[in-house]
Amino acid sequence: MTQGGDAASRRLATSVLGTCFLFALIGRGTAETFALFVLPLQEAFGWDRAQVTGIYAMTSLSIAVVAPILGHYADRIGPQLLYAFGGGALIVAYVGAVHATELWHLYLTLGFCVGAASAFNNLAQTPLIGIWFKGRVGTVFGVIGGAAGIGGLLFAPLVQIVIDGHGFRAGYWALVGVASILVLPLTLLPWSRIAAGRHAAPPAAEHSWTFMRAAQEPVIWAMFAVYFLTSNAIGVIQPQMAAYLIEVGFQPLTAATAIGFAGLSASLGMVLFGWIADRVGRRWALTLSYSSTAIGLAVLALMAVWPSPVLLAAYVMTFGLSLGSRGPLIASLAQRLYAGAALGRVLGFLLIGMGTGTAFGSWIGGVLHDHFGNYQGNFAVSWASIALALAPWWLSRDLRRL
Repeated sequence: MTQGGDAASRRLATSVLGTCFLFALIGRGTAETFALFVLPLQEAFGWDRAQVTGIYAMTSLSIAVVAPILGHYADRIGPQLLYAFGGGALIVAYVGAVHATELWHLYLTLGFCVGAASAFNNLAQTPLIGIWFKGRVGTVFGVIGGAAGIGGLLFAPLVQIVIDGHGFRAGYWALVGVASILVLPLTLLPWSRIAAGRHAAPPAAEHSWTFMRAAQEPVIWAMFAVYFLTSNAIGVIQPQMAAYLIEVGFQPLTAATAIGFAGLSASLGMVLFGWIADRVGRRWALTLSYSSTAIGLAVLALMAVWPSPVLLAAYVMTFGLSLGSRGPLIASLAQRLYAGAALGRVLGFLLIGMGTGTAFGSWIGGVLHDHFGNYQGNFAVSWASIALALAPWWLSRDLRRL
């Protein structure tokens, strides 16, 4: 390649990275503001906690349903259309939430549409990273995964201020405006060139995978377990995080700001754990990440008896640091192991784990809170889930080598 061609390729690679980052920033960053709406929705409509967290569960079930179907056709649809459908579904979701008057309206909009947007965006992003950033996949996944955390820092305090001043419907209008920014890269970038990739096609051996063959290998089930159990561990707590912090004594804006800074910490954590995985292996990256989550859960539990700013900062630096870090670690491994025709189906299968895990965690988290009137059961479920998710990576000889 000529010097000019190489420079053009680098510029286009930067555009690809920026686009993946922007869709993760807005797609996941706005979705993670859900926790800020839990108490306002309960107050406005009189719904119980399980009914409201069920919306978050529906988001995750939508991912589990849509992702495997899309996985069969992702190669034929292409990244531009996948991202277009994802951005469109996000805008429809927040416009619909503005006008919602019944619980099922929010299950359809914030539930199904936001989940579908996440599935579209995930299936567009992972193959693009593989064909543009070989050799640095773990770190790049970490950078893009960190976009959700930065989105949380940007959007959570902003949305909380809008909700405090103008109500939850105005908060959803603000998210409509943010999601509309996604139109820009869809119309300005050379998508046919982007879809062609920076690297030559992988060797034929990499294309020999089929989904049925992959399903016979223990590694894909270990990856599925990480997605399901981690999503369950986080889902049982995260949708109620703002409500929990407010209930233990923090002001709403303080809670929202802490959640935002936890998102920023997550951004740093995703890059950090991706870097660790590239250098010493995923087992150690997963171990450190899960340890950080476990400590963060202990910090949150202690807040119930001592809601101090010190513990709030500790939550940001522990639970926040590890939040979302397992997904990029497993997605990069899937891209490395199954690059080729089977990748879309494998990703769709893994997203079933993420979707059903988060759905179950969100639902059982609301039920536990409504039944016991506190969050101790939620913490217990979360601790158990992360222990089960990590165990195979230490017990299996095959997994220890990855």
